[in-house]
Amino acid sequence: MPTTNSCTNVSFLLRRHRPSNRRGSLYLSVMSAAMIISAIGMSAMVVARLNLRSVGWRQDRREARLLADGAVELGTAIVAQAANWRTSLLNGQEYPSTPLPMGSGTIAWRLDDPDGDLSDDNTDTVRLYGIGRVGHSVYTKSVLLEPISSGLTSLETSLHSGGNLNRSGDFDITTNQMVSANGNINNSSGPGGIIGNTWAVEDIDGNVTGAIANLQSPAKEMPDPTTVFDYYVTNGTQIAASNIPMLTIDKQLISPVSNPFGTSTNTLGIYVIDCEGNDIVIKDSQILGTLVLLNAGSGSNINMDIHWEAAVPNYPALMVQGDLKMSWHGEHNLHESLNNMSFNSIAPPHQSSKDADQVGPPIIKGLVYITGGLTIDGGKNPSSDGASHSNAWRGSARLIDQSPAPQHHFSYNTDPITHECILQGAVVIGGNAIVDDMALTLMYDPTFLGNPPPGFQASNVMTISPGSWRREVSQ
Repeated sequence: MPTTNSCTNVSFLLRRHRPSNRRGSLYLSVMSAAMIISAIGMSAMVVARLNLRSVGWRQDRREARLLADGAVELGTAIVAQAANWRTSLLNGQEYPSTPLPMGSGTIAWRLDDPDGDLSDDNTDTVRLYGIGRVGHSVYTKSVLLEPISSGLTSLETSLHSGGNLNRSGDFDITTNQMVSANGNINNSSGPGGIIGNTWAVEDIDGNVTGAIANLQSPAKEMPDPTTVFDYYVTNGTQIAASNIPMLTIDKQLISPVSNPFGTSTNTLGIYVIDCEGNDIVIKDSQILGTLVLLNAGSGSNINMDIHWEAAVPNYPALMVQGDLKMSWHGEHNLHESLNNMSFNSIAPPHQSSKDADQVGPPIIKGLVYITGGLTIDGGKNPSSDGASHSNAWRGSARLIDQSPAPQHHFSYNTDPITHECILQGAVVIGGNAIVDDMALTLMYDPTFLGNPPPGFQASNVMTISPGSWRREVSQ
C-alpha cells in the first residue's frame, strides 16, 4: 500500500541522517583527556621549576651562611691587625664599601659599639657583624669582641727608667725581681751595687748579684706622657694649689673620705693638684689614694715619714708631671703620737687595720709614674769613720714576706737611723733615675702588668668572647 511504504521510507531516512550521540561523547572525552593531560604536564613543569628554584635557593642560603662566617673572620683579623681601628673605622659602616666578591656571592662586615662611638673608650666591647650575600639570599652572623689588655712592658720590672739608671754611693739597690733602663745602668760609683737582676738597652756596669742582660732590644714600652693623665684628671677631685699652705702637705691624711684642702672628696681616692710650676713638698703624712701632681717644680720632694698606698688596688699611688726627689726616713713607722694627729680615720677595704698609734712603715705601695727624672738621695753623709755596712748583707735581697732588711748603721748628728727608701709595686720613670747614697728596696708587684690601670695599657687585642656567636635577622 503506497501510504504505508511512504511512511516507512521517510522514517528510514530520518533514522539514517540523525547525528550520533556516541561520536560526540567520544570527542568530548578525547578533548577532556587531552586537557587533563596538558594540565598535568603544566603542573609537573611548574613543580619542577619550583623544586629547581627551591634547590637553588637552599644552595644560595647555605653558601651565604658560609660567607657570613668568612666575613666575621675577615673583620676580626682586620681589627686585630689595625692598631688604629677605633679611629679609622666608623660605627655601623659596612666594610669594604663595595662588598668583596667571594665564591658565588659577596662578603662584608661592620662594627657596632654599644654607645655608638668606637673611639671614645678603648675598653669598650664591640659587636662584629659578618654578612654573606648570594643572589637574593642574605645571611648575617655576629660575635662580641672584647678587649684583652696587658700592661706596658715597662711594668715588667720593679723599676724602669726611660733614660739611664744611675746608682752611686755606699748603699745598694735591692730588688726581689729586676731593675731596667732604656739607656745605661751606671752602677760602678762607690762600693754599693745592685742586688737582683738587671736589664738595659745599652750597657750595665758595677756590682750586680743577679743576671745581667745588656744590649737588649726593643726598648720597653713607656706611657704616653700627653695622655696618661687624662683619665685621672677627668675622674679626680681638683685641689687648688692655693689651698695648700706653702704648697706643703705636712701631717695630713688624704683618703677617699678625707680631703684636708677642700670640701669635696673622691670615692676612688684620686686627687689632682696643679702645682703651676712650683715645688711641692709631701712629708709626715698618710695617703690612701692616687695623688696626681701636674706641672710640678723641679725641686718637688717627698721626705720624712710617709705611708702611702692607692685606694684602688691596681691604680697608681703617685703620678708626677715633672721631676721628683725622694729622701724620706726609714728609721721608724709613721706614728700618730709623734705627729700629734690621727691617721686612722679611714682605711680602704683591702687594708688590714693598723695599730692605734703606728700607722705603718715609711713606704709607697703601688704604681709610681714620673714623666721627668727621679732622684732618691740620702741627703746626708755618713759619719767620719766612713764605715759602710752595705756589703755585710749583699746578696740577701728582701722579699715582701721576709724579715726586715738588714740595717745600714750610719751615725749622724742624731741617733743612728736606717737610711732606706722602700717602694712596693712598680716604678716607671720617663727620664733618668738617680739613686745616690741611699738604700733603695724595691718589692715588685705584678698586679699592674696583669691588670694595668688606665693609661698604662698596651694596645688592646680584641678577641671573640666565648659563646657570643649568634645569627642575626638580615635587613
